[in-house]
Amino acid sequence: MIIWFNHPNVKTLAETLPKKGIEIGCNFFYQIRNVDHICSYDYKTVDQITEDIKTPNSPKSPKWWTRSGFKTDLFDQVIAPLRIKPEDSGTLAVYLAIKYLNAKEITIIGCGWHTNDTRSLFDQQYSHRKGAAKVTNSKLKLLRNYQREFNVPIRFVCDQMIDKDFSSIRIEDLPTDIL
Repeated sequence: MIIWFNHPNVKTLAETLPKKGIEIGCNFFYQIRNVDHICSYDYKTVDQITEDIKTPNSPKSPKWWTRSGFKTDLFDQVIAPLRIKPEDSGTLAVYLAIKYLNAKEITIIGCGWHTNDTRSLFDQQYSHRKGAAKVTNSKLKLLRNYQREFNVPIRFVCDQMIDKDFSSIRIEDLPTDIL
C-alpha cells in the first residue's frame, strides 16, 4: 500500500506515477492526486479541508480520516490504543493502513525526514503550523513499533536512509508492481 507524505519533492511523482492499488494521502494531498483515503490529524486542517471540498471544483471524494475524538460529519476517526497512538497525519495514515485497511506492506513516498527541510507542498494552507518538525525520535519509535508489533514492513522511497530499522528504495528502483 502506498502512503503519500507532503514533502515538496513529491509533486512531480504524484502527478505522473500511475495509480496502483489503495493509496492514502496526508492532509491536502487530494488536491494533486486522486487517492482513496486522506488522513488529517490537526483539527484546524480538518476544518480547512471541510471548507475546501465544499467548492464547486471539489475532488472525487476519498474516504476522510482523522484522529480519535475529532470525528465530524465528513471525517471518520481512527481509534488506536494510547501506547501506539499516531502523532501526526503521516503516522495516522500508517496506522490506518495497517489496522483498518489490512496492509501487508507499506511504501511511503514524499517523506523528507532524512533532510533538515520542514517545508510541505501545502505550506500556504497551513496557517497554524509553520516550521513544525517533521521527524522526531518518538515518530520513528512509533513506526518501529507498528512494524514490529503488526509485522508489516515499512519502506521509504528516498535517496538516503531514514532510519536503519526501515528499508528504503530510490524512485528509479521502484518495482513494477508499484509503477
